[in-house]
Amino acid sequence: MERLGNVRLRKYFASAPKLAAIINFEINRAWAGLQVVTKMALKAQEDSEKYRFQVELEFVQCLANPQYLNYQQLLHWHHYTKKRMQFQHQIMSHSKPAASSK
Repeated sequence: MERLGNVRLRKYFASAPKLAAIINFEINRAWAGLQVVTKMALKAQEDSEKYRFQVELEFVQCLANPQYLNYQQLLHWHHYTKKRMQFQHQIMSHSKPAASSK
């Protein structure tokens, strides 16, 4: 019985370096995958930050452009006058006396 136990222990300890090598390989492979994912996430974040910076820079440049500001002012004025005309038309249509039929 003791001999059988020794054989089992020898097999276990003989396979331990192989198991350690397999485990080490799997850990290294997982770590490499994690590094790739981390690099991709950092690149996506950098791209996002670059895009936001570009959009904000374009907005600031538009604010510094007098033609853009005049155009925006004209759009606002057009919208305002259109709404004012609609409102006046509604008031006029409601305030007209009904035609009396005799």
